[in-house]
Amino acid sequence: METPVIWNASLLDGPVPIPIYGDEITDDEGNTYRSVVGYEPGYHVNVASQVYTAELAPYVVTPTLPRRVFAGAETVFLRFADEAEARSALGAYWMEPTE
Repeated sequence: METPVIWNASLLDGPVPIPIYGDEITDDEGNTYRSVVGYEPGYHVNVASQVYTAELAPYVVTPTLPRRVFAGAETVFLRFADEAEARSALGAYWMEPTE
């Protein structure tokens, strides 16, 4: 069984699913919405600005509309190829689960 990812939640948030929306639809009552048609590829993690280092620069992305941010702190948005790459880059902030 794979070990679940547990980050230091005061500094990291993830993985964060990034939805891809379809065309706008209007229902019979005049309400408009856009359905989720998929998710952006990659393993997305949000970090508080104090976690950011120059080594993380290749992973920085700028979302149009951030889904989650840290209260009271600048948030840096990162995208990795997969969980293994995220663990490798952010290993100091990954914690083993406690019983």
